[in-house]
Parts: sequence; structure tokens; C-alpha cells
Amino acid sequence: MTKAEWARAHISRSATPALYHHDRGVPLDESVDAVVHTGVLVMSRKSHAPILRHVYDAYEDPGPAYLNYEMGPLSYELLTRGAVCWISDQFNATLSDLILRDSIGRTRLPTEAERIEAVQRFYRENYFMHFCGMQALLPEIAPAMLAARRSGAIGHQNGDR
Repeated sequence: MTKAEWARAHISRSATPALYHHDRGVPLDESVDAVVHTGVLVMSRKSHAPILRHVYDAYEDPGPAYLNYEMGPLSYELLTRGAVCWISDQFNATLSDLILRDSIGRTRLPTEAERIEAVQRFYRENYFMHFCGMQALLPEIAPAMLAARRSGAIGHQNGDR
């Protein structure tokens, strides 16, 4: 992960949940105060098929990957229909959010070694880490993570995670 890629992870493209949805083709609705990250969903055909069908029929693809494909419209529809039961962020920890939280209070960009250590720590602390459009970072950090996992330096603390 280059310093520039690390720095770009800090950029928030939408200042509020309402603007996040609006920037992705949803009508502006200031009453929506959350964003559902749709990387991990638990759904039933009976309860959710009509919502999914509506999203795919009613909304256009918002464009480039950084706009998160169908996530904006799906998030909006799930929230406004009261179809959300929140689960721990550890089940779908997004790398960009982890980087942002880790950078609070920093006065300089981290070194390459600090960036790799941070990603390894994120991996240890979560059940699943979602790269969310940051897949280009995998070739740089994957070898270090695999080596650390093989050596036992990283990995979940108990086998049932």
C-alpha cells in the first residue's frame, strides 16, 4: 500500500448519510441517518426479495466502483423500509474505515512497516475484513499477512472465530 493509497482511504466523498445515498442516485432524504454496508447481509427470500427486486428495477448503476455499485440504493431502501437489524462491524470491517479510525491523531503518514502492521492488526481484530474497492492493496500486503499467519504471529485468537 503506497502512502498515496493510504492517504486516499481517508477521503470521505459524502458528508452525511443522506448525501451518501443522494450521491448514488437516491432522492435526497435527510431523515436517513445511517448507511448499510451491504458487503455482508443476512436475508430471507420472503422478507427481502421484494426489496431487492425494487432496487434492481428502480435504480440505475451509479457508476464507478468508488460509488459502491448498488450499495447506496439498497442501503436506502432497507433503511426506509425498516428492514435492518445491525450486527457487529467485526463481521464486515471495511479497510477504509479501519484506516480512518487508526489515523485519528496522527501528524504524519505511517511508514510501510506501520501500514502493514496496522492491516495485520485489523485482520486479527475482526472476523472479516472487506477491502471495498481497495483490492489494489492486496499484492503489497498479502505476502506479509500470509507469512505472519503461517508463523502464528497473526490470526484469530481462538479456532472458532
